[in-house]
Amino acid sequence: MSEVSIIIVEQSCVVADFIRARLAGKPYQFVSVRDPAQFDAALRTRGVIALALIDVHAVGRDATGRERPFWQVLAARSALTMPVVCFSGAPGTPSDTPLFTAPPETVSVADPQDFPAIARVVQEYAELAISHPLLFEALKGALLPSLRGTLQDFSLESVLTLIKYGPHTGLLLLRDGAHTGIVACEDGDVAHALLGATSGKQAAVSLCQWQDARFTFFEGLTLGVHSVRNVMEDLLLESNRQRDEANAFVASLPPQSFVRRVRGYTDLLPGKNLNQAEWEVLSLVDHYHVVSELMARSRAGSLGVMQALRKLLKMELIEVISVDHVNTPLMSAYS
Repeated sequence: MSEVSIIIVEQSCVVADFIRARLAGKPYQFVSVRDPAQFDAALRTRGVIALALIDVHAVGRDATGRERPFWQVLAARSALTMPVVCFSGAPGTPSDTPLFTAPPETVSVADPQDFPAIARVVQEYAELAISHPLLFEALKGALLPSLRGTLQDFSLESVLTLIKYGPHTGLLLLRDGAHTGIVACEDGDVAHALLGATSGKQAAVSLCQWQDARFTFFEGLTLGVHSVRNVMEDLLLESNRQRDEANAFVASLPPQSFVRRVRGYTDLLPGKNLNQAEWEVLSLVDHYHVVSELMARSRAGSLGVMQALRKLLKMELIEVISVDHVNTPLMSAYS
């Protein structure tokens, strides 16, 4: 079997050094890179790339020479040949510029207990590459899929329903920018799901919210992991429940609504538990005040933005005000 490697994109190498020490003696290699050229060289010279672990604060130059967050440079490319996990060494993202908005699946590696958790994620993908090489052949496009399409043409609910009533056994791969979702189905039901650092039901429900991804299905491929015990109907019901809650919130907060941080919001942050999508929206609010602009700018998508706004409002970190009472421009100089 080809050598299995993990690419780590990080300026400081703090996370990379910890993972190397934690997984010392394992039959896979770790490759630290700092720019897209080194990343491409690793792709050419290494065997199977099990995972790309990317610090959201790492920057690189795109094809036009513009400096951008590294993960955005990769997201603009054609489909990657490996899963990607983004991480941040801080519980949030810088709020002084919209450049460093983080994708919603970003993992925080800010506390000591976060380091073993990210090492476990790396090991899970590496072991998957060793035990199921055909999965990574499929990711590279070396296998012919039984079915392919986009979620703009067919919703994930429709695709899973088709698999359910086959019934079919196989792997469903979803690609959205730099991110890859993996869904293993057995006899029509979801048996296992992976999305970034999440797995099981949480990953499956999150994938059901995707709307713009491309998908491929490979009949007969399995992973032999059973992390999802709910039947397909339960997953779809949970996904629809979350979507209905967000839609109800949309009705109460139209796209032209104006939102802003509350005065002294930083004093309210201690003790607040926010995910990366919520940190991103909070970061963007003072640059793009109109809800429709937040939807257009955020990597969380329309549904993710509405879910984040709902939680931030409940926490009283942001407020909705009438445009008639706004004394500042609706759009900042960053727009």
